[in-house]
Amino acid sequence: MKIRLVPSIIAVAICALLAFGMYRGCRAEHMQLVVAICGGLSLLLTIGTILGVSFERSRTSINVKSVSGIFALLMLAMNIIFCCMSSFSLTLYVILSGLALLIWLLVAYSIVRTGENVN
Repeated sequence: MKIRLVPSIIAVAICALLAFGMYRGCRAEHMQLVVAICGGLSLLLTIGTILGVSFERSRTSINVKSVSGIFALLMLAMNIIFCCMSSFSLTLYVILSGLALLIWLLVAYSIVRTGENVN
């Protein structure tokens, strides 16, 4: 695994802009900061993997980037839905965001481990 610096910085900037948009667009005023931080971090992990990480095997790299793209869209959609609500449960938001992030991590880890075992 190799981390590329310039695309990683671009991913951080994209996620910072998206987090700011979530902060300003969240209708539940008491949840703006939570949505911005959690949504920004979850998008940073997935978008950062898409743009800033490459693997030795191209198949592994393509598969991890595809899974990361799908989960980035899923997390973005989930955050947009929560931002459109005038009130929602913090517990529900944290559980859904955490589960989506953990499932992404598990799938990406499985792909990388499978790619390492192939000779």
